[in-house]
Amino acid sequence: MILSGTLAKRGHRASCRFKSLVFLSDRDGMREDISESAKFNGASVLVVDDNPQNVELLLETLDDEGFEVRAASSGPIALNEAKNAPPDLILLDIMMSGMDGYEVCQALKADERLQQIPVIFVTSLTDSTEKVKAFAAGGVDYVTKPIDLDEVVARVRCHLAISKDRDQLESAKQALEAAMLAQATRLQRYE
Repeated sequence: MILSGTLAKRGHRASCRFKSLVFLSDRDGMREDISESAKFNGASVLVVDDNPQNVELLLETLDDEGFEVRAASSGPIALNEAKNAPPDLILLDIMMSGMDGYEVCQALKADERLQQIPVIFVTSLTDSTEKVKAFAAGGVDYVTKPIDLDEVVARVRCHLAISKDRDQLESAKQALEAAMLAQATRLQRYE
């Protein structure tokens, strides 16, 4: 039952922006809870590719999944975008004119404010040495073209969840350290 909003159909799976819609997917008759995809509604993704068709395909797909999506057509533009409004995740092509994806990723990882942003490389390069080079540059994942849109969405969700968990652990660690310091201070008063 759909009350309002959009429901998009791509291949064998449906996606929507509703938090409580449960339906039978076309694949194997398995139930799929859309509230899982709703966890990341509003998460921002920066798509960096100099091919407008690739950008449009990713923008449309991720927007349909509820992500806030921006695009950059070159490395320098991507770095500017990331510095002005850091995204939650970056999808980055490797082969771009001027500054390639490796250089962009290295520049992101060198910036203290941007180094925790997960970078997923999306490229037609399939050689294992290129994959290793991408991970050495700071990438967290690697998707080869032609891309499977369902795979890209799954990887984006996975890395956003990992990033969110990392941030929560860091916050919990800081809170614990503050509590331990406060406790140590109280104990020192009694000595």
